Amino acid sequence: MKLVDKDLGFAKLIANYLEMGRLDVQVGIADEFVAIRASVHEFGEKRWHETGKGNPPRSWLRSALRLGERNLAEELARALGLVVDGKLEPVAAMRRVGKAAIRIVRERIQDADNWARPLTAAYAARKQGPGILRESLEMIDALTYRITRGGDVIEEGKA
Repeated sequence: MKLVDKDLGFAKLIANYLEMGRLDVQVGIADEFVAIRASVHEFGEKRWHETGKGNPPRSWLRSALRLGERNLAEELARALGLVVDGKLEPVAAMRRVGKAAIRIVRERIQDADNWARPLTAAYAARKQGPGILRESLEMIDALTYRITRGGDVIEEGKA
């Protein structure tokens, strides 16, 4: 009697499952100039922490991801299910998660009037440029996801 072992996709399933564990997705701002200004909004100015004067923290990134944690977990579960079903490759699954995270952060930024401390009158008066960073859309346009494997960038993109 001859025994034939025919792989019906189990090897690929295991390989894709292991690959998902090697991939990371990061979300942030890729434009360095915008990132520096956006970090002031995220963490506040040093002098605000020291004296209470200046820009206070207005967390738009950390708070968005914290508030959207359940939605991101659900998106990851859906994407992983598609990988297991053989309908999606691992990088495409992580791309879906990265784009979902950008959508969540974008919504948080756009809703800032309902949660962020307003600018002080003195700061608003001396502020230069096109207006509040989110109003210029620079911050929203600069939102980027990055998929990495072992620290190496596999893909970068926008929502």
